[in-house]
Amino acid sequence: MTRPMPRRAFTLLEVVLAVTLSLGLMVALFSFYKQAADIRTIVGELEPISGEVRLGAGISAGYFPQGQEGLPLDETPFALAQSAAELDETAARTLLHRFLFAGEEVHKPARALSYGERARLILALLVLRGASLLV
Repeated sequence: MTRPMPRRAFTLLEVVLAVTLSLGLMVALFSFYKQAADIRTIVGELEPISGEVRLGAGISAGYFPQGQEGLPLDETPFALAQSAAELDETAARTLLHRFLFAGEEVHKPARALSYGERARLILALLVLRGASLLV
C-alpha cells in the first residue's frame, strides 16, 4: 500500500516557473516548425490570413518577447507593476518579491536589470495582466 504524498502549498513563483517551463518547451517546439507570425497571430498581434483564431473560455494569451522588446527600460519594476494592475505599494512589493525582486531592486530602472531579471519582470507583468497562456 502506498502512502499518499503530503499536501503542501505552492508559491506563485513555483507555479509560474512550472507552467513557464512546460509552455516554454511547447512554444520552442512550435517555433521550430512554424514562423513567428503564427505565434503573433495567436496572441492577436496579427490578423489571420483566413479563418479565425479563438482561444478557449477563460484563456488569455500573453506574449513573451524573446528579445524583450516592448519593456519600457526607463521605468522601474515597481512602477510597471503598479500600472499593470493598479496595485498599492504593499501588493506591488509582495508580487515583485515573489519574482525575486527584493529591497531596493524594485526601484532600479529596467535598463539596469540583467537579462534574467528583465525576463522575470516580464513574467510578473504577464501574471498581473491575467495571462493564462504563455506564448
